[in-house]
Amino acid sequence: MTASMTAFASNEFLLAIGKLTIEIRSVNHRYLDLNFRLPHILSPLEPDLTVLIKKRLGRGKVDINMTLALNDLDEAPEINENLVKKLRDLYHRMGEMSLEVAPIDFLQLLKWPQLLKQKNVDIKTCKADIIAGLSDCVSALITCRTKEGDALGGLIKQRLVQCRSYINIINDAYPKQVLLQKKKLQDKLKEAVQLLDEKRIEQEIVIVAQKLDISEEVDRLTTHIHAFENILSSQGQIGRRMDFLLQEMNREANTMASKAIDAKIQHAAVEIKVLLEQIREQVQNIE
Repeated sequence: MTASMTAFASNEFLLAIGKLTIEIRSVNHRYLDLNFRLPHILSPLEPDLTVLIKKRLGRGKVDINMTLALNDLDEAPEINENLVKKLRDLYHRMGEMSLEVAPIDFLQLLKWPQLLKQKNVDIKTCKADIIAGLSDCVSALITCRTKEGDALGGLIKQRLVQCRSYINIINDAYPKQVLLQKKKLQDKLKEAVQLLDEKRIEQEIVIVAQKLDISEEVDRLTTHIHAFENILSSQGQIGRRMDFLLQEMNREANTMASKAIDAKIQHAAVEIKVLLEQIREQVQNIE
């Protein structure tokens, strides 16, 4: 099953302490890279949330953003006076360093983390609900990744089919290339060295033919395409396996292109290289 690393999911639900909104975005990355943006009162839960996500996702740069709108409490929040004093002192120091310091915007200041000390908020009572909500959001993200991955897999399969068609062109043109090259060599050798016998000429032709032989490259590329199709239908993290196999496929295509002297074979080899590059671009986004 092919899964993309690019996806988005969100979840919003009510807790005993207020309304929690969760948004998860993921993009391609070599490894699993988790980035949390949590309200201060939820930060103690980050280790548990990390464990949950690592069990469900294998690769990707994943941004998890949570916002919590607390219920109205009987008591108004208190101001963190120590933090206010530190910010004030910092403001005055900046004023001494520059004449362009803007006046303090108190509405913006209220948004400063931990400036307001909220009372009577116990996240322990909501921990299970928060983890369950995140789990549901991750499930939605996986569904999105799978849907996008299916689309990518379809595009890759189309290009693999095209690669096979160009391999067929190469297989059809290759015997003609060998015969044509044999005749050219025979004519040149007879003109250059009249004393050479037919046996010596045949030996020279065999040596040149071996240098131009692309049958092994064609066979290996065909085998790699079959292996790639099997990987597409397998489970788990397949992106890296695809990336490695593509390197091998590109090596075979490059060798064919360098050995070919027939225009049809050269064109087919170049087209295969183009298709493999298009596949590589798609594979970069597969988990």
